Amino acid sequence: MRRFSLLFLRFFVLAAAVSVCSCAAKVLPPDPPPEESPVLSMAFEKIEARSPVLLDLYYSLEIENPRPSGAVFTLDRAAFTVNGTAFTLPEEALDIREQYRIEGHGRVSVPVRVALNLGDFSDPADPDFDDYRTGFSADVLFRFDGGSAVAAAVSADAEFPRIREPNFQITSIAIKKAELVNTRFIVRLRIENPNPFPVDLSSFSYELHGAGRFWAEGNETDVLRIDARGYAETDLFLIMNFINMRRELLNQVIAMKQVAYRFSGEAQISTGVAYLPGFTMGFDRSGSSPVIE
Repeated sequence: MRRFSLLFLRFFVLAAAVSVCSCAAKVLPPDPPPEESPVLSMAFEKIEARSPVLLDLYYSLEIENPRPSGAVFTLDRAAFTVNGTAFTLPEEALDIREQYRIEGHGRVSVPVRVALNLGDFSDPADPDFDDYRTGFSADVLFRFDGGSAVAAAVSADAEFPRIREPNFQITSIAIKKAELVNTRFIVRLRIENPNPFPVDLSSFSYELHGAGRFWAEGNETDVLRIDARGYAETDLFLIMNFINMRRELLNQVIAMKQVAYRFSGEAQISTGVAYLPGFTMGFDRSGSSPVIE
């Protein structure tokens, strides 16, 4: 009997060991692979300009959805920099819809337009900078049909030349011929080009006031080319009509050694820059010029 009990005990221990080994040998099923995230890229496309400082920048946002379920997505937390400095975009500057949709295993291309007004922008590191270097970034938030959500960041950079308006200055007013009714003037006009590329002064119209009175007006076409960072001078031949003025005014003009002037009008500028080959600028300059004979 004792031998039988001992044999039974050994059998029980062996069976328990086999059972433990069998449990330890079981392999748990692997965790399901994580769902893939959408693939995004953003590229700068082009510029459309209304003036040297009013620019529309166009980007293309490309999205590929590797999941079988569709999603709606939005652009959030858009940020913009110019020459490394944060640039605040007003709400109306970003032309995008409230939300978009992408189907399962689908692709979409979303155009993004950013409207910029760079009139007040200045680069503290380089006030005379020649190029704009811009950076645009945003978060894209996806909400899938199954209820899951994911976010991804996109960005794109662009670089393009800065265009500045030429400067107009009258350097001298010469009295060519003084008559009883008409006085002929030669006005020496200096145009300075602050840009690193040449510009053409294609045409302009102007009015000239001297000593607080209207003197003359005119139009010029095919005026001159101004070299990069250079200046050019041209003569304007004007006639001042005194028929409705007192003779004393003519005598005052002839006697002047220095005259305060106001020179205003519009000019058509050609740049040769692809995104803004030409533009119209207004000018209104006041100063003091010597009167010579």
